[in-house]
Amino acid sequence: MVAGLHGWEHHEEFSSVDERALADARQAEEVMLAFHVLVAPVQVSPEHVDRLFRELFPAAEPFGEARLRLGDAAALHGPLAGRGGTRLFQLVVPAQRGERPDPDLPDADGLYRLFPAGMPEDQELDVVLALLAVARRIGAGVIVDVDASGGCAVVPDPDARVDLIVWAAPLISAAELLSQVRHVEPRAYLPADDLSFLYREPQSAPEADLRPADRAALHEQAWRIDAAAVGLNQPDPERFEVRVPLTGDSLLGVYVYPVQDIDGVRHCPSGLARYCYEVAWQPARDIYRFTDQVDEPMRLEREMAKNHIRAIVTHLAAALGGVTTNADGLRVDG
Repeated sequence: MVAGLHGWEHHEEFSSVDERALADARQAEEVMLAFHVLVAPVQVSPEHVDRLFRELFPAAEPFGEARLRLGDAAALHGPLAGRGGTRLFQLVVPAQRGERPDPDLPDADGLYRLFPAGMPEDQELDVVLALLAVARRIGAGVIVDVDASGGCAVVPDPDARVDLIVWAAPLISAAELLSQVRHVEPRAYLPADDLSFLYREPQSAPEADLRPADRAALHEQAWRIDAAAVGLNQPDPERFEVRVPLTGDSLLGVYVYPVQDIDGVRHCPSGLARYCYEVAWQPARDIYRFTDQVDEPMRLEREMAKNHIRAIVTHLAAALGGVTTNADGLRVDG
């Protein structure tokens, strides 16, 4: 729990900032504004918070009294001193709300509890997702819809995002990707392996004396023939996957796709990158990906997957010369 997360909302200086920002915005344009707050540990510098938001909003710049302008009408303000050794950063954005969320649907980020009257949409949704991403990275709390009566608080689980993405310029074939992943995960396979015996260990394969590139090409050609024989669609040379079995029924997927397939607040961290190599956890129980309620079996499985993902991504980033981010779009060092 972040110290000072509760009880800060009656901080007089903070309330005055809310009132001034609201009055200025309403004078300039008749819009309903939403106020969301990042409750950061005091050891996290304002400059570090700026850097994280700039990763998610590359065009962000200081604007007027705001620390950063994040969009056409969204701004980051602060910090103010909070209670319990915290720094408070305020995000002001036009309220854009949709329908009430179905409480029975999966809720990985706790958004349904934060916005029971209507889910944020468009620019406000981008801002809220960025706010949660930054909070996860720095171990902060989040309070949404701040007004005179307070707001709704949550502390995002910092371990909730285990998937990683390598952003790189080159596109390698499915067979070459399999070869790269097998450097760290020998049991990796292409989905078509379920239907054929093409990918035997190299030492037992008749073509084992071929150069690696030739062997990879031969395997890929055979895979395409097998896929066509059983009625599968021809593989997309820019979108494919490799799978890595873990314990039980859980596995990892290594997904390749062009950067233009990315949506939401994630932005390409490198101007040279053209393809994403995403390594994602597929848990034994699907609910593990869609809940923020963590039990011990889920924690253990997730931690195991995290270690495997890190090993694969470290190898791929070195082989491809890529930049690594987490699933939220924030850079991962090392």
